[in-house]
Amino acid sequence: MQSVKSVRKNRGLGVVFGIFALLAAGQVSANGAIGDHVNDLKGHLGQYSEEVSWLVGKYDGVVDTYEAKGQKAVNTQQLIEFWEEVDFHSAIETNYVPVYANIWQGIYGIKQAIEAGKPVAEVRAEQEKLNSAFWQALGAVHWNIEPHVAAYPVIPDLGAQIAVPPGQGVVEGGEIPYLPEALAERDRRFASRAEEDPETNCYMGGVPRSTYMPYPFQILQSERDVVIAYQYATGFRRIFMGGEGEAPLDTWMGWSNGHWDGDTLVVEVSGLNGQSWLDRAGNYASANVRVTERYTPLGPNHLQYEAVIEDPTVFSRPWTIRLPLYRIVDEDFRMMEFKCEPFAEEKLFGDLRKPGTEAPGGVVPE
Repeated sequence: MQSVKSVRKNRGLGVVFGIFALLAAGQVSANGAIGDHVNDLKGHLGQYSEEVSWLVGKYDGVVDTYEAKGQKAVNTQQLIEFWEEVDFHSAIETNYVPVYANIWQGIYGIKQAIEAGKPVAEVRAEQEKLNSAFWQALGAVHWNIEPHVAAYPVIPDLGAQIAVPPGQGVVEGGEIPYLPEALAERDRRFASRAEEDPETNCYMGGVPRSTYMPYPFQILQSERDVVIAYQYATGFRRIFMGGEGEAPLDTWMGWSNGHWDGDTLVVEVSGLNGQSWLDRAGNYASANVRVTERYTPLGPNHLQYEAVIEDPTVFSRPWTIRLPLYRIVDEDFRMMEFKCEPFAEEKLFGDLRKPGTEAPGGVVPE
């Protein structure tokens, strides 16, 4: 992604992000010089972005040399040496094994293709696989924004397929400051989440939940306003830049007024209907909630997302969530349409089906 400043100069530019939090998985700690990186990846995201850009440039140079001068002009061992030179390498070695393994696989894909004298097009294809691996991310934020351990799925018969993965959470301080009665309501919602979670009914995710659901979204900027289109439930937000208006009525996605604070896009959200949840664990806010979002560029391919949530009827004080947002860099990526309504119809209206007729998927209800 270009910086927000660059986007301002290129009106109408669409930017697509995949919203998975790299820091959502539980971490192992480390000591020594590299321990600072292993234990605090989040604090070094800017550095890692620069390192990845440097690596991509170095690998481009190796492949360019192969294309121009042939196999004998290339030292493929440099591919490994470049990777081992950056702090990002050690930082993810322990805690993000799938990402780490994919990067090694990508590096060796380039190395072996060059050593086998493959056509340049095949070497470039291996390089694209590596570039994608750099931006793969892990996340459990949409399951629960608070720190949590792994848990059984809401429908036990589905086994590990939709078991809840562990996550560090993205709540500043680790715990949402619920009022006592509101905490009891959260626990009630958790117990009945299979029936009550608005996501299962294909209702829009609301703010901030739409930002970290496991679906991409696209940011579009015009001369006047900013628009965010979400894949899930075809959600949509218009951010009125410089606006101070209030919502004419409460809705799932609320009313968004935005302004710039340097390179940071600040969005003040009100007019939410209080029916959306904050995650799949029953965390919630009421229709009195006000959300202040901040989108800050940390590099060409990720943003820092922050949302301050205020609702005195549910929480004892304002509180903050913070996580990185990653650009999807897949070649020719397009945000495909996902109309989820058909998948929720049986859950919502199955009792109205004519006896003996088939439900979606060819199953005849008993």
